[in-house]
Amino acid sequence: MGHTFGMNHDDDSSCNCPDSNSGCIMNAVSSFPPATRWSQCSINELNAGFSRSGNSDLNRCLGNSPTTIVGTARCGNGIREPGETCDCGSLAECNDPCCNATTCELASTAQCGSGVCCENCQFKSYGTTCRNSSGMCDILEYCTGQDADCPTDVTRQNGLSCANNTGYCYDGTCGSAQDQCIRYFGNESVPSNDVCYTQFNTQGIAWGHCGADGTNYIPCPTGDAFCGSLQCNGGRIIFNNVNSRSALTAYTRFASGQECRSVTTRADADEVSPGLVVDGASCGTNRMCVNQRCLSITSLEGVSSCPIGSNGQTCSGNGVCNSLNQCSCNVGYIGSDCSQIHGTTTTTTTTTTTTTTTTTTTTRTSGNAAAVGGAVAGVLILIILIAVVAVAIVLLVLLRSRKSTNVNLKSTPTSSSRSRYSRTPSDKKINVSGSHDDLLMIERTDTPPQQRAYSPYIPPSVNTVSVNRPSPPSAPQRPPQRQPPPPRPSNPAQKSPASRPPPPPPSRPSGPPPPPAGKPMAPPKPTAPPKPTAPPKPSTAPKPSTAPKPTTAPKPPRQWPPPSSTPAGGYVPPSFPSTAKKPIPPPRK
Repeated sequence: MGHTFGMNHDDDSSCNCPDSNSGCIMNAVSSFPPATRWSQCSINELNAGFSRSGNSDLNRCLGNSPTTIVGTARCGNGIREPGETCDCGSLAECNDPCCNATTCELASTAQCGSGVCCENCQFKSYGTTCRNSSGMCDILEYCTGQDADCPTDVTRQNGLSCANNTGYCYDGTCGSAQDQCIRYFGNESVPSNDVCYTQFNTQGIAWGHCGADGTNYIPCPTGDAFCGSLQCNGGRIIFNNVNSRSALTAYTRFASGQECRSVTTRADADEVSPGLVVDGASCGTNRMCVNQRCLSITSLEGVSSCPIGSNGQTCSGNGVCNSLNQCSCNVGYIGSDCSQIHGTTTTTTTTTTTTTTTTTTTTRTSGNAAAVGGAVAGVLILIILIAVVAVAIVLLVLLRSRKSTNVNLKSTPTSSSRSRYSRTPSDKKINVSGSHDDLLMIERTDTPPQQRAYSPYIPPSVNTVSVNRPSPPSAPQRPPQRQPPPPRPSNPAQKSPASRPPPPPPSRPSGPPPPPAGKPMAPPKPTAPPKPTAPPKPSTAPKPSTAPKPTTAPKPPRQWPPPSSTPAGGYVPPSFPSTAKKPIPPPRK
């Protein structure tokens, strides 16, 4: 098996076998006990074998698990076979809590029992990496969240560009002449001019050919000249990552002034020369080398187009076409064309047809139900909010309308209709008996003294005050009316009381008495109040108040009753003193 992987016997003392007693695995002579260690020579040869493009089939063989099992399935052999969900071995060997060793079935709480995408008997979450990429033409695989096994190991489709468009992918390896020159001659080396390929590789010589048949070198056809011996320019010979035990020879030649460096083996060597151009190297526009032939990318065997997304891009631009001619989606995208975002709502319709009936079943993901429920809840909340706002607006309009109606009903009289000192007639009915003067005193409002003297009285309306009094006696039986004493003159220019005509006896008016004519007494100025006169002596008849001394020309005294405005037989209410409250006289008998 070691020889199959490209390893030779450890017959060189420079291999440095770590086990000096038993030796290493690739020793030419076996020993007992058997060797279990690898020498450094074996490790180097194995790495060199894996790096060669001709060993791509070997790489695929090691990476793929066998799918065919010889013999029948048997529970307890430690191999999960068809019909088994797990197999942890015999009862004595099984220590897996996820698997029932007797039935080879999973435990009731387990989703999986083994696999790189299984952890603690549960599937690993979606997007968890389960197989890293081995190169720019290999594809990283991740867990799906619904399977314990990692998806199939696939590579990028043959013919896809790589290495900054200097090569193409072929069997999971990027074929680039640039990288090959660096491997052999260092970072300063680059592929030579085209003349090196067309002049030397068509000759079939040691430094220019398309392989060997065991005896001679095979010349390249003109169309395949760029797929023969690798021709490099610059750098130095280092043979990095090349099997150092192979008989390699480096040549440096010049063609038309261009340096042409190549590496080759003997023509009778039993291995493919590492100095040949690798598969996948570019040999023209949309052309690549495959087995030292320059082929068109569209003519590659087993290559077909992958699904095209709605945006016109392969795999919708969210994935890459793989070696199975399918889309390998990037993390976060799913679907055959990678057009769907993982976790979004999807609808799958399955139709089953029988001879009698046709049944259509539609399966929706839980995310769809959640989305519909959320949308319905949002609509209901919006309707409720609109209803609440509408009710609030209606109530506000009704309250505003009611408020304006109340204001109109309770509107107060304007200032032009009555004086600021007048009293509003009371709606209260007072059932009392007595004289008219008694009623006047009862109806008076207990106002402050500074306002009492300047508030003329307006008698209440007949409709608002009801007085229960006995009918007056006939005119011949009424005693003569006492005349009110004249007020004391405070000014010499005033007329004497003798010059005043006696007032007629008061009689009950047939209608509401008119307001007294003339100007009301003006209140004294607060800056220079006049000297108040002595209050008159209390008597049974009301005495007019003495007018304050005016600051300008004296006013004529008020006459009792006013000669021009008092109607015949009318009633004039008496005036009240301004400084002292008039006592209530006893009722008349």
